[in-house]
Amino acid sequence: MRFRPPSVRARLTLWHAGVLTLIVCVFSAAILLFVEARLYAGLDAQLSREVATIGKIYRDEPDELRDLAPDWGITLFQVDDGGVPRQSEAWEREGLSRALQTGGSTSPLSWTGPDGRRYRVHSVSESSYRVTAAVDETSLQDTLWTLAVILAMGIPFAAGLAIAGGYFLAGRVLSPVGAMAQQAREITAESLAKRLRFFSIGTNDLIQYSLAVDRMNEKIAHLYEPTHPAIIRLIKATVDAARKNKISVSVCGEMAGEPIMAPLLIGLGVDELSAAPPLVPQVKYMVRRLKLAESQALAEFALNSESGSEILAKCQELAWQSAPSLFESKT
Repeated sequence: MRFRPPSVRARLTLWHAGVLTLIVCVFSAAILLFVEARLYAGLDAQLSREVATIGKIYRDEPDELRDLAPDWGITLFQVDDGGVPRQSEAWEREGLSRALQTGGSTSPLSWTGPDGRRYRVHSVSESSYRVTAAVDETSLQDTLWTLAVILAMGIPFAAGLAIAGGYFLAGRVLSPVGAMAQQAREITAESLAKRLRFFSIGTNDLIQYSLAVDRMNEKIAHLYEPTHPAIIRLIKATVDAARKNKISVSVCGEMAGEPIMAPLLIGLGVDELSAAPPLVPQVKYMVRRLKLAESQALAEFALNSESGSEILAKCQELAWQSAPSLFESKT
């Protein structure tokens, strides 16, 4: 089963939606990381203040450490001076002693207790004692989780808006192309034939523009092919439109001044050939010796052929057959 390729508008819509969705995802992740960093920075600052407070009270009034929980709200701490550690009841109950780090001053770290609760722990060592404090970071984790869910839920919504917006914008972007295509469909040989008295086909530009080949460019000049099937059919379509509206058709350019092309052009129904003055006698000589039935048979062959080289070979064959002396003089 073959699937039809998506339209230009669909591809533009998907590209727009994909880029915007990627931007929204990156922006959402950046927001989450920024908020996380700010919340932890605030929590670490609180821990640093608590550690400093505990250390000051221990140095000045060690017996007042037991009043930190009811008076200061500092419920999770421990002071270790080498003897029996002084710690709060909550510290012992939550098993935070296992979160202690050896060494000097350390950065705050997160630690998960046996019951799954998360704590932010900060320990500072002095010369004769070590102060450690902890803060429950469950509420912070809940906040981050809620924010992550909100941002994740917003991504599909943003993607939907991106698709809708992309589809609308793609339509606006492509509308000039559609208008141009509509105008191009209206500017046809048949519609022009109703307004004009004759057609004159300039084969040089017709071939160049139709085949996208610049005959003056040495790199691609070999692709310039007057007998290309597309060119033959364009000329025939123009002749048919002219016949339907009873106007004449002439051909100018190098193709009209080439004697071997005369049988094909005559067979296609062209009324006049416009050539450079030095070429007129040769073209006239060829035309006078042509048989219309043979030229029309050549044209029929060209219209059904898919090879420009085959068409050229048939044109040469009929031209040599009709006016051999014209070519013998050249050789």
